[in-house]
Amino acid sequence: MVLLKLLIFTLTFYELIFNLDAVTICSKGQKVKRVGSVESCESCPDDNYQDEENTSQNCKACIKCDETTGSVLKKKCTQETNTECLCLSGFVRSDDSSCKCNKGFGLKRGECSECEEGFFSSSIDSQCQKWKECKSGVKFAGKKNSDVICNVDTTPTTSNERVSLLTRLTSHHSHGGDKAQNPATNIKTTTSSISTTAAPGHTRDKGPQFHPFAGAGMVLIIIGIIGLLVLTAVTCKLRFNPKPAVTKSDSLCRSPVEESGDDSQSSLKLNPEEP
Repeated sequence: MVLLKLLIFTLTFYELIFNLDAVTICSKGQKVKRVGSVESCESCPDDNYQDEENTSQNCKACIKCDETTGSVLKKKCTQETNTECLCLSGFVRSDDSSCKCNKGFGLKRGECSECEEGFFSSSIDSQCQKWKECKSGVKFAGKKNSDVICNVDTTPTTSNERVSLLTRLTSHHSHGGDKAQNPATNIKTTTSSISTTAAPGHTRDKGPQFHPFAGAGMVLIIIGIIGLLVLTAVTCKLRFNPKPAVTKSDSLCRSPVEESGDDSQSSLKLNPEEP
């Protein structure tokens, strides 16, 4: 009984060794084909390849060039080699089947070309964009793959208020007569304009704001009004109070008067007909 078991074990072991030695190895361009317990090799089908000796029952799928990314066919797939793709001018390889338009290059109508001077692209497969214009000056110059960086704008937020106020003051000076008639109205209008004008993008404060330029303008307006009133008063005084004329009777140099004799005699001489 023990001998029988030993014999069965020995036969089984040798069968396993024989099956290991009988593994089918196929060459490039082929795969293993198994029918029952029988194995053989056969060629890879179309659009498949096998680039090394193998014991696999499957071949590898050939890649396809993605023309939408600028990748074109360089070499067709065979049973032993994979497809080879080529990137068009300006494009760079992304993977075996696709390409990309790199930073610093612009993608337009399926073509990838380097950005011109003054333009940039900071992302893959994007169009070139123009550098921004810096009113406050350039801090860092732009490149083909980055935009210009501008200096921080330090323009006062009250610049718009001052320009508006200057325009109003010029208008007031050109209409001096109207200011003389309605000085209180003009002052009130100017004050209202100053308090309600605010720079775009900034919230107007609830409390009153002091503007040195506005105060100077108000002083000029008041001085002009006072001067005009004084000039009007002087003109009226000169017109309605003329200088009195000097008469002969008031002259300091008078002619001498002859003294007559007795008053009674003079009277007789002047009136001889009286008794």
